[in-house]
Amino acid sequence: DEVERWKAVARYLQTNHRGQKVAVTPIGAISYLADVHILDTVGLVSREVTRSGKTMPEKLLRKAVLGHERYDEDWILAQEPDVIVVLDWSKQPWNGRPVSTNVYAEYKLLEAITKRRLPYKLEVPSVAPDLHWFMLVRQPAPGTGSKSAASS
Repeated sequence: DEVERWKAVARYLQTNHRGQKVAVTPIGAISYLADVHILDTVGLVSREVTRSGKTMPEKLLRKAVLGHERYDEDWILAQEPDVIVVLDWSKQPWNGRPVSTNVYAEYKLLEAITKRRLPYKLEVPSVAPDLHWFMLVRQPAPGTGSKSAASS
């Protein structure tokens, strides 16, 4: 079920990205089970996102997304998250298909990363048996061996 899937993601992050900045939309299990710094893409616990005043276009609003309509891709990316967990997964290992999301905040993050050519690499690790999760992992800047922002 959905809660068990998010618990598996949290355990993976705890093991592989402990102490790092993680941008994610469903924050519950991850914030509870993983020792990571949460950047909430829809601003429920990251007030800066809410304060930006950016909201998804009204024509896309529907009851199911209320409370998740805010976003601020500029603020999230300025925090240089080490990992961006996307609301997309597969039962099989990644076969090259594009990342898919129905969360507007994630769409805006993916769009900005692509347009600005930011140093993120798509990884689809197995977080549990038959559960492969889409994540964007920040890559070291060329020649530095450390993580830093790419110029736009």
